[in-house]
Amino acid sequence: MAFRRPTALSVAALLVGGALVVPAAGAAQPASASPSGLGAAPAATTAPEPVTVISLTDAAGDLTPVAAQGVAELEDATGTSSDDATIGTAGLSAAGAGPEAAAVPAVLPADTAADPADIAVLTPPVDTEEFLVAGLTWDAGAALPSGARVFLRVLEDGVWSDWLETQVEEGAVRTGSSAEGRAGTDPFVTGGAEAVQVQVSGDAAELPAGLELSLMPANPAPPTEVITDSPAEPEVLPTEEPTATTEPAAFRSLGTTAVTVATAAGAVTGGSAPTVAATTAAVTTPAVSGAVAPTAVPAPAVVSRAGWGADESLMTWQPKYSELKAAVVHHTAGTNTYTSGQSASIVRGIYYYHAVTRDWGDIGYNFLVDKYGQVFEGRRGSLAATNGQMTIGAHAAPANTNTLGIAAMGDYTVVDAPQVVLDKMADVIAWKFGPAGIDMSTPSGIISPGTYALPAGKNLPRVFGHRDVSSTACPGNDIYGRIAGLSDQVARLIAASSAPVPEPEPEPAPAPPSTGNPYGMVDGVSVVRGGVRIEGWAIDPDTTSPIYVWVTVDGQGRHLYANDPRPDVDRAYGAGPDHGYTGTFDAGPGAHVVCATASNVGAGTHQPLGCRTVVVEGDPYGNLESVTPTLGGIEVKGWAIDPDTTGPAYVWLTVDGQGRHLYANQVRGDVGRTYPAYGDRHGFRSTVFAAPGEHVVCATASNVGTGEHRPLGCRTVTVTGGPPFGNFERATGVDGGIALSGWAIDPDTTSPVYVWVTVDGRGRHLYASGERGDVARVYPHLGSRHGFSATLAADSGRHRVCVTGSNVGEGSHKPFVCRDVTVP
Repeated sequence: MAFRRPTALSVAALLVGGALVVPAAGAAQPASASPSGLGAAPAATTAPEPVTVISLTDAAGDLTPVAAQGVAELEDATGTSSDDATIGTAGLSAAGAGPEAAAVPAVLPADTAADPADIAVLTPPVDTEEFLVAGLTWDAGAALPSGARVFLRVLEDGVWSDWLETQVEEGAVRTGSSAEGRAGTDPFVTGGAEAVQVQVSGDAAELPAGLELSLMPANPAPPTEVITDSPAEPEVLPTEEPTATTEPAAFRSLGTTAVTVATAAGAVTGGSAPTVAATTAAVTTPAVSGAVAPTAVPAPAVVSRAGWGADESLMTWQPKYSELKAAVVHHTAGTNTYTSGQSASIVRGIYYYHAVTRDWGDIGYNFLVDKYGQVFEGRRGSLAATNGQMTIGAHAAPANTNTLGIAAMGDYTVVDAPQVVLDKMADVIAWKFGPAGIDMSTPSGIISPGTYALPAGKNLPRVFGHRDVSSTACPGNDIYGRIAGLSDQVARLIAASSAPVPEPEPEPAPAPPSTGNPYGMVDGVSVVRGGVRIEGWAIDPDTTSPIYVWVTVDGQGRHLYANDPRPDVDRAYGAGPDHGYTGTFDAGPGAHVVCATASNVGAGTHQPLGCRTVVVEGDPYGNLESVTPTLGGIEVKGWAIDPDTTGPAYVWLTVDGQGRHLYANQVRGDVGRTYPAYGDRHGFRSTVFAAPGEHVVCATASNVGTGEHRPLGCRTVTVTGGPPFGNFERATGVDGGIALSGWAIDPDTTSPVYVWVTVDGRGRHLYASGERGDVARVYPHLGSRHGFSATLAADSGRHRVCVTGSNVGEGSHKPFVCRDVTVP
């Protein structure tokens, strides 16, 4: 490894102890995950950890040893055993072998294995600290080789993922600067990976300088080292596919469609969509008619930046706003394996990747939606944008202006996005479109620059995909194919809301004083992680220079220097552009009074600018109301609220230490009346399986944003066993025998049980293991594999058929019923 030369940000961190302190927020990576993605116990918040950086090319664009190692190993081991097979190693281990096993050849079909000559970068599998977000970046102004593709595979919970592609993410020129941030790929999201391997196809001689893979942990801090040489090998190595395929990505073969292109000059009928790269020309936005009356649409539950733990010291981009005309739909990249408790940490990772690694100064998207339907504020100012405006993001160059960028957290190129993701996207878009008076039946006025998905010149609809303005597969085939339905859903939500939008009463700006007293305003006081943030401006008429503002929190104060750029204040008072102030102050949970006073210069006296009261929220809270033994299990009931969001929270429920998540989203009117600011969808009620005996049941409210997980209590209950039960549903005489069916459950187990079936007293066992979804809906805690059916041989005539449930554990065998059947 080689020591990283500290950046300016790193140096600032070192001056205060060697690392930039990012306060922990949200759940850390759990120990394990269930197939639903919710099977991990909430863990304590994690301390800041440095970003891991793997250097792939140096300042001259030459490969580093780690970047060339995999290609060299592949070339050494490559041979052709037949016309249709290619053999290579590249860090593979024998299936089932231990960590000390040597690499072994893996045979791949020749039409899918990559030729070493086509690979520019192939690292060995690299053992890393746990990371949730990854991204490949390189020096600004450069590009990857023509036709290059980037693949990653990661090790999660001891299992290697498939090779997954991540694509170049279009950047944005930073506000107030002529320089663009580092070029890079989409953020690659994981469920907590502990090893990685990267492949870049193309000509190695054309690789850009400064090519790096950055790996963001749950609470990223500046990197302290860069991996350049042969790294540590993970304990588990991949057992197949030494390289990613060189076949074109699935989205490249979607075919072409006829389109109608609307331009400023009129409608032009286009033919097949050409497959071309996006142009770099700015998207034009001609005026669009068809505005409708502004409509207030109910606001969805959104986790604010403070809620997911944004470190505002990383935010160096000052929000700029533009007229809202359209929404651009995105997805990220990655494995789609994250849990709901990891989502806030993933957003922090994307924030660090965009703001620091790519030097954009802030997260690119305005909003993000995880696969569980949690919505997160992205770009600063997105929640606070006034009606008809949206903060300009960095998500879809050249269409960042006049758009709202919303991203699904995950890769939906080849898998379907959960419907809740589309539903929440519709909620957010409608919430912002309604007050803007946007008519969904009209085009946006944003013109396609020409991509493989659309020809140049198309007047885009109000909701469109990233691939419509950039050369990318984003937002994935599934979401892209559902955008028309998403647009319809937005239109329905707007139409269903008929309440006019109330125009806010702006706070009047102070008039310049006739005396020499200073004047100004407190624009706002907001809650941030670990405290409060104040913003405003102040001027003293005796000087054009910035002045100080004395800010107190509950009487304890410090000075802020009012020298932030405020061109709006200059336009109003002609006192110069630098009179804004911002500051963050520590504050624990509870109510706090924040006051500001402009400090006088020259003639006059200090002048109060005002006070605001804010409430800093923290840990979730709730109540485990009842724990009751029931047939085959335990029923639990209660409620939980996290004060950092109005949305439902998760509750981690354990029975004797073994746990699962419950989603506290059931309507509880009593809770809503007691805590009206958070709504009424905070109840949970569920039955979980438990074998006969004594059990300890505990519930913990899972934290979102600031605070920590909060135990709701434990109860001890005794579950009694019992005999099997079920239903002998049908017995029908058929040619040569009797067809019968039914279901049986023993409450002492979730496994299938046997039933004893007799025909005229002569019997045999049947295994009740057939799928019965109807039974599972009634007894969900006991599973679905409880059906039995069979055709038993029987002579013609009348027969008596009886079924008895065979007991397991406590209880005794239970006769169900007998039926008389006539065999033809």
